[in-house]
Amino acid sequence: MTKKKHLRFLFTFLYCFFWGAFYAQDSKTEVKKPDRAVLITPSISTQFAGGDFSDRFGTSFTAGLGAGIKTSQNWIFSIDAQFMFGSDVKNVDQMLASIYTENENILNQTGNSAQLSVFQRGFYGIGEISKVFHQIGVNPNSGPSISVGAGFINHWIQFNNAGNDSPQIIEEYEKGYDRYSGGFLLKQSIGYIYLSPNRRVNLKISFELLQAFTTNYRAFNYDTGMEDTNQHLDLLYGIRVNWYLPIYEKQIDQFYYD
Repeated sequence: MTKKKHLRFLFTFLYCFFWGAFYAQDSKTEVKKPDRAVLITPSISTQFAGGDFSDRFGTSFTAGLGAGIKTSQNWIFSIDAQFMFGSDVKNVDQMLASIYTENENILNQTGNSAQLSVFQRGFYGIGEISKVFHQIGVNPNSGPSISVGAGFINHWIQFNNAGNDSPQIIEEYEKGYDRYSGGFLLKQSIGYIYLSPNRRVNLKISFELLQAFTTNYRAFNYDTGMEDTNQHLDLLYGIRVNWYLPIYEKQIDQFYYD
């Protein structure tokens, strides 16, 4: 390639580059303002245990429903209620050792082995503030988001006795083993929210951390014969998926300039 062709190629490249950059900048200067909306949001999550919570439970799940208000500055103010459930309960044999037979069974009223299932159960409610950074999103209502919140949590061990025929583990006696606990809860999360322009796909995927400061509500535990007066630090972390049902405020399209 001759020097003249080199220069022609260079000038052509620079022209295309700066024209493209100018056009891209010009197209970005006029941006549709984020919409105000009411958000209804069912969600599910998988959670892993940490802290004192891991001494009692393993992996668990949540399902719940929330509602919030999204402003034109992409702040979201919301409340959320979640039901917790799982089947990974630890140290059950040790907890029920005093009422086990030699074969590690519980007898029912007929003298046969009882059918017993053990589960994790709980719920929590949270008030939350989120910020969506639409400047690096695919549209004015979408982008990376961070959230912080606070609320309360209760959780316990649930014993399901088929036929309710083992009095040593049902009704009032169950309370001596269920470790019913609760307290103040903090939450932080980071994720990505996508609200499509055609309003057909609206979701958020996030990684969340929860810290709960809980105490045992029961007078004492039957297996230890002692009251648990300690404050526990229960940690949970996991992945949450939210589906949004947005109700947008009807308004004239507005634009702002970067």
